[in-house]
Amino acid sequence: MTVRTEGRALEAVVLGRPSRWWTWPSIELGLVGLLTATLCGYGLDRYGYGNAYYAAAVKSMLTSSHCYFFVCFDAGGYVSVDKPPLGLWLQAASAWLFGFTGTSLLLPQSVSGVVGVVVLYGVVRRPFGRVAGLAAALALSLTPISVATSRNNTSDSVLVALLLVAAWGFSRAADSGSLRWLLMGAAVVGLGFNVKMLQAYLPLPAFYTAYVLAAPVSPRRRLGHLGLATAVLLGVSLSWSVVVDLTPAERRPYVGSSTSNSALELAFGYNGLNRLWPHWWRGLNGASSAAGALAAPRPTPPTPPPGAGPAAEVGEPGPFRLLQPQLAAQISWLLPLAALGWVAAALRLRWRFSSEPGVALVIWGLWLVAGCAFFSVAGLFHRYYLVMLAPPIAALAGIGLVVLWDDFRARRRRGLLLPAGLLVTALAEWQVLSAYPAWSQWVLPAIVAIEGLGLVGLGLAWQNGIGLPQWPARAGVVLGSLALLIAPAVWSGATLAYAGANRNMLPFAGPAPPAGEPPGPPAFPATTSLIEYLQAHRGESRFLLAVPNANLAAPLILVSGEPVMALGGFGGGDPILTTPALAERVRTGQVRFFLFPLGGGGPGPGGAGPMGGRADDYGKWVRERCVVVPAAEWQASTSGAAGDRGRGGGPAGRAPTFPLQLYDCGGSETSHPNG
Repeated sequence: MTVRTEGRALEAVVLGRPSRWWTWPSIELGLVGLLTATLCGYGLDRYGYGNAYYAAAVKSMLTSSHCYFFVCFDAGGYVSVDKPPLGLWLQAASAWLFGFTGTSLLLPQSVSGVVGVVVLYGVVRRPFGRVAGLAAALALSLTPISVATSRNNTSDSVLVALLLVAAWGFSRAADSGSLRWLLMGAAVVGLGFNVKMLQAYLPLPAFYTAYVLAAPVSPRRRLGHLGLATAVLLGVSLSWSVVVDLTPAERRPYVGSSTSNSALELAFGYNGLNRLWPHWWRGLNGASSAAGALAAPRPTPPTPPPGAGPAAEVGEPGPFRLLQPQLAAQISWLLPLAALGWVAAALRLRWRFSSEPGVALVIWGLWLVAGCAFFSVAGLFHRYYLVMLAPPIAALAGIGLVVLWDDFRARRRRGLLLPAGLLVTALAEWQVLSAYPAWSQWVLPAIVAIEGLGLVGLGLAWQNGIGLPQWPARAGVVLGSLALLIAPAVWSGATLAYAGANRNMLPFAGPAPPAGEPPGPPAFPATTSLIEYLQAHRGESRFLLAVPNANLAAPLILVSGEPVMALGGFGGGDPILTTPALAERVRTGQVRFFLFPLGGGGPGPGGAGPMGGRADDYGKWVRERCVVVPAAEWQASTSGAAGDRGRGGGPAGRAPTFPLQLYDCGGSETSHPNG
């Protein structure tokens, strides 16, 4: 009996035969799709604009085709965001169609979340049957971090949907040897590169290996096909970056978060090697800064709150990193079942991977191994990057359920791995829940009760040798499987109830951590009084204002819609202008007003303290040559963050803990004290 027919047998046991007036495939997929759409799309209006950094970029992109193509952070075309264009192009298209609102910005990601679940269903169903596809789709729809990214504008859910389409293409190519399917898969991965750059290449070794092992063509033709696929992959991947780099620098924005104004450097440096070895990358750029360049840009887009460093968010590197509560609660609920399911399926296939089910095992298994290896050693990533592990874990959990069930019902010795896998996975979930006592006190009893009933049913069936399908075993596998979905379902559902500055900025799923909800960044007073003062006094200046970094600029762009110059790019460290070049921009009237934290502190990668990089030089120049604007002229008596102004605003933050000073550089050479 093949694995596919085994999956069909489980369908008959669990689902029965369809009646004459409905077909189960449409019902099951519709129900899972409805659940996913609810989790991904309900209540999006409560999230404001999501990540203000990317939202401000989309608002600027809507001002011109030039800004749209180059993904300008500001409408003046001073600097671009630190990501490739495709995800932001989709958001801008949505905003153009439906109006610039928070919901329109989040909609492409929500739709991508639903599309990803549907595609996974089809990819898993093809080799392993309908139940495996249904279980995989349900597992993905309830993966907490998948829900969180589908409700945010960081575009990771768009990337996951594209990679699932690519997995479909590569699996069809490996099954048939079709060059057309292979090139399609490679092109879609290239599109993914234009969403999150090198992050899209994470499953690429799995895709290539599956084709090498299984494609029914000669070895020489396999290599030739893969060579063509690689050419297509690189052509699509680098198309936008090459166009940007070939465009003269004076005719486009500076490439944000690069040190050489290069989109290729951004792809393979800041968004590549920097993620794996940030200290090495910063050291390499630090060496270049001695020759006149700036130190490497700050590595955390967008700026984290003070005290919330990478280790606090993702833990220390190590082989058990993904089992640490702050990460396990996002992605690892079903990881033990997925791993055991892969082993069981590989044993069934006798470690031969040239068949259609074998191709699936290679793709999902190597994707999972590559992802776990990366996240175990990476020096710089955020929790929402873990969504890259969601498809292989969900797929292998669904596949494992089918294979383990068939071994159990056939009374093979390894059939005991079914109750063992359910038990081990439940124990792993207990370990994660123990870090959340307020939630575990009611979630754990539910899991224990339902899982216990399921294991009892399986035990009775095995001990008594009841011919399956019979109700004890049938009830046991259903209850045992559903029990494992309780915790991820609770975490996914809780994500809908929590919306705040830090979740919008760096999305994560579930209830508040045991230490409480992380604070947002210090709030920036993008008040009407400030904007009205600037609009009334800017004259013919191209830019409404200049500020040290994008964290200060984004709320102003969202509220005013005007060009705001983030002098040092995202984190304040981009070497965009020298001080003489800034002076020339002031002299020619491109920018007149500057807003700086007093003493160089304020919102930024380090919170209060020096602004760092070129921003300190800018601040010194401005303070020595420009006029201090009295706070009474531009600052309201009570000021709040842009995000506090309504649902359409950016993320709310904490009350400002730093003083800001506005400077007018409109021709004055007088030096004024900061006080």
